[in-house]
Amino acid sequence: MGPLAWLVARASRIHGRRQRRRPLAAGQAMHRLEPEDYASPWRRVGMQALIRAQARAVPLPDGSVLCRALGRYPMLVDGRDLGLSARLMLDGFWDYALVAFLARTLRPGQVAIDVGANLGLLTLLMADLLGPEGAVVAVEPNPALLALAARSLALNGLAGRATLHQAAASDRGGEVRRLRLDPADPRHGRLLPPGTVTGQDGMVEVEVPTLALDDLVPGAVDVVTIDVQGAEEAVWEGMQALLDRSPDILVLMEFSPARLGDGAGLLQAIAARFLLRELRADTRVAPVRLEAVLARPGDTRLVLTRRARI
Repeated sequence: MGPLAWLVARASRIHGRRQRRRPLAAGQAMHRLEPEDYASPWRRVGMQALIRAQARAVPLPDGSVLCRALGRYPMLVDGRDLGLSARLMLDGFWDYALVAFLARTLRPGQVAIDVGANLGLLTLLMADLLGPEGAVVAVEPNPALLALAARSLALNGLAGRATLHQAAASDRGGEVRRLRLDPADPRHGRLLPPGTVTGQDGMVEVEVPTLALDDLVPGAVDVVTIDVQGAEEAVWEGMQALLDRSPDILVLMEFSPARLGDGAGLLQAIAARFLLRELRADTRVAPVRLEAVLARPGDTRLVLTRRARI
């Protein structure tokens, strides 16, 4: 038995009694995975091994790379990107806890917004999970990343389920801001405050329009994912009407106080509207104290609902 087969078989034996579905067999490693396969927290180790076993990367003449994401989706990434693109080419996944949580939480027919969509991994997953009756709206300021996301959706036959906006989510729409990014790791691009003067340091700057989430979707929304690398305060200000008209909304926000001007103020405003919980690396959701989040040097994946339904 090879190392991969041993790992998958061992994970299945350890967690088999707690799984709702029958354990995955090692011989399934090269089969196309289904979204529901990601859902069980007890299969996390085995699923990550299966996804890695199916990771592939094929360079294309235009500098993009065709890879296989989550053992299921043909996806285009940026060959120059040493961050997210490189991890998708190598491992086939990124932030597996969030993938697993969405797989067991989203329902067909729902409406979702992916803010800071990047290459569109979550947009792809949500479009698949929500089905033809659902809808996904993706917001990404980097035009190169959004173009790759659009091509990936088309490759998977999911283009009709998603609407893409090349814009930066902010407190108000109709403005033009500068996005500053490193071509070697565009995931960490950030919006510059108006009037900022920058030097010639190899970074790239592009002008992008802004929009407020309040103006993006006219009705209620079921799920919003937010990963905006320090722009959370402005995004929060621009989504208050959306929150008011969406009583059952679920918000998944990557939160790092070190990147914010007033992290404590924003978290207090969030706690006034929602229960404070976090998504852990084991894909479980647990309560978290405001003080604990503010004391952390790194990111917390906040899971925000008005009722303890997760």
